[in-house]
Amino acid sequence: MSDFGKNIKERRALLKLTQQDLSEMSGITQRTIYKIENGIGSATIDTMEKLCVILGLEISVKPKKS
Repeated sequence: MSDFGKNIKERRALLKLTQQDLSEMSGITQRTIYKIENGIGSATIDTMEKLCVILGLEISVKPKKS
């Protein structure tokens, strides 16, 4: 599971939201949220931003190791 997906899943659970709740709030399909949370699919920047705004998270970028 990606760090992003893991963070989304943990925050959603902390807020007691279902994937369906988050889908309805964000306009992102439940299937897409499932894929992101389980590291099956990747998210566009737009999708990441929508989820982060709703869940009160910030997007951060880890520098690549040389």
